[in-house]
Amino acid sequence: MSHPPDPNLEPAALLRLWRDGTLADTAALRPLLERLHRDYCIERADARRWRLPGAPRAAAEARASLERRLDRLLPAWRTLIAEAAAGGLDPGRPEELRALQRAALLARTLPVALPARLNQRVQQALWGAHSKQARDELHRVPPSADGVLRLRCAPGLELCLGGTPLGTGERTAREGEIVLAERALDAGLGWDAPGPAGLITVENLGAYVELPLPQRWAVLWVPGHDQALALRHLPALAGGRGWLHFGDLDGAGLAIGERLAAALGRAPAPFIPEWWGEYLEAGFGLTPAAAAAPWPEAPSGERHPLLATLAERGLWLEQEAILLDRRLPASLAAACAAAG
Repeated sequence: MSHPPDPNLEPAALLRLWRDGTLADTAALRPLLERLHRDYCIERADARRWRLPGAPRAAAEARASLERRLDRLLPAWRTLIAEAAAGGLDPGRPEELRALQRAALLARTLPVALPARLNQRVQQALWGAHSKQARDELHRVPPSADGVLRLRCAPGLELCLGGTPLGTGERTAREGEIVLAERALDAGLGWDAPGPAGLITVENLGAYVELPLPQRWAVLWVPGHDQALALRHLPALAGGRGWLHFGDLDGAGLAIGERLAAALGRAPAPFIPEWWGEYLEAGFGLTPAAAAAPWPEAPSGERHPLLATLAERGLWLEQEAILLDRRLPASLAAACAAAG
């Protein structure tokens, strides 16, 4: 499917011709070059370039015609050229001309004082994801993904924001969990003393919701698709306490556990009940998708036997399958006691 021509192709080329007096002969510019040759009498400089007419009077007339055309296509072109020089951009390139036009509009329309935090998608829509201007704005306005932190807390535990208790028990009784907006967490998240014995991080939402909650422990959802927010606050929630990670038994699940362990400065602590292998033998093993993360390398003898078997067979187990197993509460309580 053909794409419409870049609307900045002609103005950028005219600016380059006006400024430099020459234009490269490219396939993208060829229709425009033919028109400029016909209307403005540009001529070939060599096999690869075109130039303004060689005669001084003809060159002056061609330059004046270019200016009139630019006035119609790009009324602010003279201002953009001055701003380009100050910003180190080349208005003779369509993508850099577009950046100048965007910057000029934002300079006229944005508030003088920007918010202290700005949603990262709003930021990317305004300044682009990878431009120099976007990088500059990151220093002025820290981006926010505006995610949420979701925790389930055993009775008697109290979360605090900025040192103020949240009423965790009442909120949990009413809502089943604590959900905290990312920007609210800027105040500082922590536990009211003595806090929990430990924290269980859980990869998948279904498992997070259904996991039995051990006494004096809390459960934190760490989404497999985006762990950034949880990683940022994990040290405040689990530092100096017991910790277990419950995830899928596959390469991606192990990688999440390793990232969490690194954030805590600890060895990985996967929760793998001794009976989980029965699900593999009963046909619950799944074949990874083609794009799935590979099993990480591990020295012989250092990998849990079930993980070694899964890696050898090229299969994986999803954590949700064991959530209703009658043995899970006791196994989890024993693992928490050993970890905490």
